[in-house]
Amino acid sequence: MMTSAQHKPSPPQTAAILRPAGLLLAALLLWSCAPTPVEREPLPETEIELMADSAELMRDTGDPEAAASIYQEIAASVPDAERPKWLFQAMEAWIEAGETDRARGIGGSLVPAELPREERFRLAVTLARADLMDNRPQEALARIDVREEGIPRAVAPELLAVRGEARFRLEDAVAGIADLQRRADLLGGDDRLAALQTIWDRLMALPSLPDREQAAGRPLISGWLNLARAGQQSWQRPDQFDRAVAEWEALHRDHPASELMDQLLADHRERFRYPDRVALLLPLSGRFAAPAEAVRDGFLAAHFNQPGTRRPAVRVYDTGDETEGVLEVYQQAVADGAGIVIGPLTRPALSELRRAEDRPVTVLGLNYLDEEEGGVDGLVQFGLRPESEARQVAQRMVREGHRHNIALIPETEWGYRMLDAYREALADMDAELLDFESYLPQQRDFSDRITRLMGLNRSHDRRRELAGVVQESLEFEPRRRQDIDGIFLASQDGQASLIKPQLRFHRAIGIPVFASSHVYRPGQSADTDLDGIRFADMPWSIAQEGEARDERERISGLWPELFDQHGRLFALGFDAYRLVPVLSNFEDPLRPPLAAMTGVLSLDEHNRVQRELGWAMFSRGQPIPLEPIEEQPQIPEPAPLDLEAP
Repeated sequence: MMTSAQHKPSPPQTAAILRPAGLLLAALLLWSCAPTPVEREPLPETEIELMADSAELMRDTGDPEAAASIYQEIAASVPDAERPKWLFQAMEAWIEAGETDRARGIGGSLVPAELPREERFRLAVTLARADLMDNRPQEALARIDVREEGIPRAVAPELLAVRGEARFRLEDAVAGIADLQRRADLLGGDDRLAALQTIWDRLMALPSLPDREQAAGRPLISGWLNLARAGQQSWQRPDQFDRAVAEWEALHRDHPASELMDQLLADHRERFRYPDRVALLLPLSGRFAAPAEAVRDGFLAAHFNQPGTRRPAVRVYDTGDETEGVLEVYQQAVADGAGIVIGPLTRPALSELRRAEDRPVTVLGLNYLDEEEGGVDGLVQFGLRPESEARQVAQRMVREGHRHNIALIPETEWGYRMLDAYREALADMDAELLDFESYLPQQRDFSDRITRLMGLNRSHDRRRELAGVVQESLEFEPRRRQDIDGIFLASQDGQASLIKPQLRFHRAIGIPVFASSHVYRPGQSADTDLDGIRFADMPWSIAQEGEARDERERISGLWPELFDQHGRLFALGFDAYRLVPVLSNFEDPLRPPLAAMTGVLSLDEHNRVQRELGWAMFSRGQPIPLEPIEEQPQIPEPAPLDLEAP
């Protein structure tokens, strides 16, 4: 094999390689070594072309700052009528470099009223692009929110692209689709296909799609949204995407998105392709055997839901109770040809694997490392972390307007973890934990804890003091403290059904009670003592229709005893299998977030899968799903622009 040192290009090749560098050097010598007078003689056209070619080369090779400087030098050396053209190029190069203030500085040197109409629009579009680079879509939209019939034809595709992007970022997808589709209609050939692909990409990046009602009577918009729904749901059942697309085409004939179908189907098959072999590492012997079996059976249930022709070979490895052996098991799985490793399940085993210097195959760990350990490349963490639920309880309470709250927790390590996460989340939202009480795990009478928490003990103390003063018995109605907005109840092992009636007895009527998923066990008998409690939980547990309900009922029928104890771990295994192609093939996995059995899944900067849970409330002893409460973006009215003047 010839090494690079032995290989010498022929003279023609050498000339071809050096030519761009020579052009660049000549251009730099032309403009950088000369003095900079206030006014210059116009440069010859050949020199301008040489400098422009050099600037373009700079942009192509990743040095937009140098390109911007060259464009500004050209602008200083051409007649006034030609200056805006080169200044716009300089602005765009500075924006590419992330130097948006320098781009705005150039824009500020131009007087819009002195520019021809087309260049006035081009200035507004370029400044709007700088706003988008700074993630200021409201300002971008305000600059270019003009009637379409007033946009010069030469600028329209660019303006519609920037305006459509701004509207998508402001979660106005319907208007964003309309702008980007109008842009595509102005283009042809490959440019048109690229513009249509942009619409698809923006829709796939949305965390949630607009309601169907928002596109009522607009078949073009509703067609895009219906196709996007099929795309966003395709990761759950990749094998059904082809059928969903065929059904879509039957309903939306002649829709412009049809031009993308061949490419979308090919991309889908590639992105959802499983590795040939998948390894599952679980402690199937020892203390954690039962939870491990639930994860395994959920994983295999998802595996056998897939058509046989597309299934990978799955091999299950027993890691046992010994943390120290997990690295050897991982190495064996890699030697056996695994394309991805799922597990281990326990935190110590995952921590041991994290410390390994060499992990050639991606790991989807089924737990979370301690925060101080941090994330590492090639190791994704996914589990059912209770602290995440406590934080989401706090977020829901604040969104409902309950900012001054109390908490009742078990006196256990788990209980204090929940309390700390809940308190921190409240503080992050400028809300307050007024007080908390802890109770014993086997306790049945919570009167003393609740009395203190509700401030009733102080009311009783005041009665006793007053009775001592007047030396006679007094009629008395105890009053609870009046500053409580809501109650966080952290409970396991069925104690919530004992606590809720006692809260009611001790004058907590009218104060909403919120809890984590631990107050509910899927399939449990109706318990009216829980009525009124709002709780966070995964779709697997509370969905009343769709695939989550169907799979829950099917699996609970197959393994009733194991499901009764570890029902949610089946869902963890189920989702772990579905995540395999997402982690294997996606450049930016879990963006947008994906609706799954365990929640809406996203990936944070530490390679931790975050779960957004659903909500339910007990009514007549059974959970009834609640609607999400979302923070709506504040979209200001666009400022009036003087772009439509002749």
